[in-house]
Amino acid sequence: MKLDCEATTTDKAIRFRAATLIVAAASVVLFSWLAKEILEHQSLVFDCAIRNAVHQQATPPLTFLMLGLSLLGSADVLLPLVVVTLILMAGAGIRRQAILLVVSLTGAAVLEATLKLAFHRPRPQPFFNLPAPGDYAFPSGHAMVSLCFYVTLAWIVSGRLATRWSRVAVWTAAALLTGLIGLSRVYLGVHYPTDVLGGMRLDWCGWLRSRRRETGRDWQRRTRIQPRIRREAASRTLPTGSLSRRQ
Repeated sequence: MKLDCEATTTDKAIRFRAATLIVAAASVVLFSWLAKEILEHQSLVFDCAIRNAVHQQATPPLTFLMLGLSLLGSADVLLPLVVVTLILMAGAGIRRQAILLVVSLTGAAVLEATLKLAFHRPRPQPFFNLPAPGDYAFPSGHAMVSLCFYVTLAWIVSGRLATRWSRVAVWTAAALLTGLIGLSRVYLGVHYPTDVLGGMRLDWCGWLRSRRRETGRDWQRRTRIQPRIRREAASRTLPTGSLSRRQ
């Protein structure tokens, strides 16, 4: 039974690594295409059409909701959430995942700042008389960092849930929240749609790559203990006479 469980776990790890590689490659291709369109100023027609279509749906209650969602992706909210999460993770003894969270968030923040300076894309004119942020537009920092945090948190929480439906619920909530945060930036007019798409695609690529390495390390640890498990299982199933002859 143990051997079957180990084999099943190894197969799942291999399939997961293959799937993450495919998704990461697709994210890189999409981001490269978006970057090319932005540098050549070919995305403005699409961006303006989506901005105007979203803005036409504006209502005071919806604006209030979008302001709240945008706040959930801001440093004012994410930084305290990260600190509390790290404290809870350290207390629960899951320090390896805590390190992964810190590395992922730091990498996302550094990459966002670097790309903003590299592309120098001006911000669009915000709606609702909001002040324009002081940095560049592409890629969206809210989209990148919030996706990195909430998706990593969903991965950590779902790995400790017993039922499949509870894990699906956690992942659905994380995907819905990060998507709405990105939408709020377009709704409020502080980002173009391609800013949000670029941030999400790039961050998905980075997160999947780090998760793929983590899965690879788990697979290597299981691979090292499998020979010992096989020897123990074989020794328990050998007849007494066979053990005496071997001795």
